[in-house]
Amino acid sequence: MHIGSPSLPSQRSLRLYRVEAPTPAYKTPRTCDPQQVDIALLLKWIDRCQASHGSECPSSTIPPPSHNIYLIDTEAGCLVHKSADCRYIALSYVWGQVTRAHTTKSNLAALQTPGSITAEADQLAIPKTIRDALKLVSLLGERYLWVDSFCIIQDEEDTKEIQLSSMASIYAHAYLTIVAAAGKDADRGIPGICGGVEARKTNDGIFRLSSGEQVIAHEGDRFSAPQANTAWNSRGWTFQEGLFSRRILLFNESVSWVCRSSAWDEPIRNPTEDLADTVGLQLRPDNSQLAYRVPQWPDLYQWAFLVRQFNKRRLTFDGDVINAFSGAAAIFQRHFNGGLLWEIPEMFFDHCIIWKPVSALRRRRVYGDSSSVNKLPSWSWAGWEGDIFLPRFDATIVSSPKCDDGHGELQPMVEWYKSKTSDAVASVRFPVKNTFHSNVSVHQHKEQEACSDGWIKKVYAGGKAYYINESAPSVGFRLPIPLSNHDIASMPDNESRFLFFKAQHAWLFMGQDVKPHRIWPVGFVKLYDRNGNWAGSLRLHTHPPDRVPTGESCELIALSLATAGTDLDGAAAYYDDGESREHYRDSKFDTFYNVMWIEWENGIAYRKAVGTVYKDMWDNQAPTTIDVVLG
Repeated sequence: MHIGSPSLPSQRSLRLYRVEAPTPAYKTPRTCDPQQVDIALLLKWIDRCQASHGSECPSSTIPPPSHNIYLIDTEAGCLVHKSADCRYIALSYVWGQVTRAHTTKSNLAALQTPGSITAEADQLAIPKTIRDALKLVSLLGERYLWVDSFCIIQDEEDTKEIQLSSMASIYAHAYLTIVAAAGKDADRGIPGICGGVEARKTNDGIFRLSSGEQVIAHEGDRFSAPQANTAWNSRGWTFQEGLFSRRILLFNESVSWVCRSSAWDEPIRNPTEDLADTVGLQLRPDNSQLAYRVPQWPDLYQWAFLVRQFNKRRLTFDGDVINAFSGAAAIFQRHFNGGLLWEIPEMFFDHCIIWKPVSALRRRRVYGDSSSVNKLPSWSWAGWEGDIFLPRFDATIVSSPKCDDGHGELQPMVEWYKSKTSDAVASVRFPVKNTFHSNVSVHQHKEQEACSDGWIKKVYAGGKAYYINESAPSVGFRLPIPLSNHDIASMPDNESRFLFFKAQHAWLFMGQDVKPHRIWPVGFVKLYDRNGNWAGSLRLHTHPPDRVPTGESCELIALSLATAGTDLDGAAAYYDDGESREHYRDSKFDTFYNVMWIEWENGIAYRKAVGTVYKDMWDNQAPTTIDVVLG
């Protein structure tokens, strides 16, 4: 509805809410002070979560950091060294390009002096966002604040690496996290804390209709994600901070509360704010990227979701990609048997090596001091920025009676070895522990035997078997596999960037045209044999394509043999053109090879694209076997 008012531009889209007493069943508007956040409301949210959300929000399944951490003592105004089980609030914000004070080896002692770090301190260039956070911690009746720029010694590389790998744990064990989502850098401040130059746009005012009824006008949709369309939500470093925090106070134009049980918003009064007991109720979106519930098993579906969301975000420096994701990697490393190799789970390596672009990608580039070779491998998603997809085929281990028979299957063809160097003679190589398929094989041969290691076999009403483990009794699994990493003390391997293996090898010809994918904003090119028969397709990394030799031959290697459904909707995830071959429409499944287009440089092959080639067409090419070093 449009309301005529000098203060409201005629083209704005507004939502109108009646000003009336709230009822138990409906959300109603709440008037807000544009200059000042109501601290009593924030304390009410905190108390309600603590009192009524059971163990869901106060506890964390993520282990605390195994080391002490520095915190800012807001009462003493200085850094203190405390145990990680101390009660503290964490700050998540965008650094931006502002000059900011930070802790170094040379000023650490000075910053441990009482009065050295306060909201009023003039001797330090403390950005306004951090100053406001110091004030807010005190207003909430808390004492300790964790801020990365002060609580990590920025020039002490050994301890800095440990701290960065503990980021998920640090945010997961914070009493709550303040997310400063407004603005593009750390000088924006936290809107509504101790006043400010700019008034907050919490609502657009109260108006009286001709009927005499009062309404509050709000711009936009208050039920959308509060962090949407912010710089904070687009930056790579902030991803894991919001993800693993248990409770969040998110400050944009208004303030929102997000925890594992509920989501509340300052301008909209939600009746669940007053519920005495919400245990078991689903009061927030389950796929939220805030206050994330970490699975306690090797969940490739959730891993793929996190990788996709993270990789769409921006990093100022390409070299930060590993560190910015290190907290998430450290947490999932605990459940992926074999660990992570360049942010790819080794146990699912055959599935994840064929990750596919969903939109145009940009190659991340990081070079050493004396090397012209990119330090980020072309075969890992970490070497590319943009939206990607991990095809799971049969690697979805959580059981569903409706879906278990509808997934595709993947058969490995490659025995992978990893190495820190590319020297084919002198390199020290270690096998990649892609154990998922060996687990499947063992299960198929021993399915009739009694389960062990805490597994219990169950059967659906239709006769389909599934399995329960005592460590996750509420989850049904398709098969019994290790739910945790045996080498739990290991760190992700981000040094072995060369893969050694033997692979089937053939040449095919690219079509004359690069076409858009039927569903996703990415280009593909069809592949043909020398007789002009359609053989398959490649999904391209860049659009417009970069140096795609349309009409010319391209060198391909086969990585795995797979089957997938032939219907268009089901095929979109696997087929690189979103189409199915016409004469296979009467079949439930197609069989094809997952292939990689490679380009050689100084004896090292590099990934150019991935695709699918139908089995009969590939076999007709009489492929040969070659040795490959993939960098």
